[in-house]
Amino acid sequence: MADIEITSLPEYLEKVFSNKGEEFHHEVADLKTMYRGQGNIEWGLLPAVFRTRDDFLNEHFYIREYERLLPKECTRKDSIEILIDAQHYGIPTRLLDVTSNPLVALYFACLEPEAKDVDTDGVVFQFAPAGVFMQYDLSCSVYAEYVRRYKDGIHFPDA
Repeated sequence: MADIEITSLPEYLEKVFSNKGEEFHHEVADLKTMYRGQGNIEWGLLPAVFRTRDDFLNEHFYIREYERLLPKECTRKDSIEILIDAQHYGIPTRLLDVTSNPLVALYFACLEPEAKDVDTDGVVFQFAPAGVFMQYDLSCSVYAEYVRRYKDGIHFPDA
């Protein structure tokens, strides 16, 4: 799909909801189309934990510290649910939030990036349905267990 620069809300709504043959809209797949909005176009489609070397090397420690500081948030939850919650508290994870609502994606694209000294455009990405993993997919659970318990050869047993 080609990049489309949009400068106004009406223009965005026209591209997303019209059926004028634009590549941004696909009449068959739109029932399943996913979107991601983010405040920094330079990140690309990269989960937060992969944006810096330190975050990648320490992601399992971040998750363990989250579990230690907020044990009630983690009670009776599996690994993927813990990663989802941790991400919503601002902890870098290997998860990438997407939505089926293009207006929700636009909201996140309009938020300022975390680094206040960065002046960059926001972006909305449109996803084809294939390749999107949902919370209860086996591969998601396996990755989440790996991050929480076994990354770097360290085994963290349940407390």
